[in-house]
Amino acid sequence: MGYIAPVPHYQYMQYAEREANKDYDPFKFVPVNRIQPLFNQERFAEEDIETDVNSLRYNKRKKFSGADTVSAEFLADITGKGKYINEYV
Repeated sequence: MGYIAPVPHYQYMQYAEREANKDYDPFKFVPVNRIQPLFNQERFAEEDIETDVNSLRYNKRKKFSGADTVSAEFLADITGKGKYINEYV
């Protein structure tokens, strides 16, 4: 069994007026046209060259970097954390 909340008559009348005066459907779908993508050949070539240069730089760095892991002592010196307590959870 539910309870019906008392609604003053003026609130109901204002709501009824708002609903009756709607002249349009607010949920109307408007068709749109598909947008064709633009393709700029010069910019694409520049991005391709930049990507190649960046990948070469990354590969050179990767080849010459000797250690892949960093020692705990080195991290403790740099960050200041883990200098006295060296436990990982």
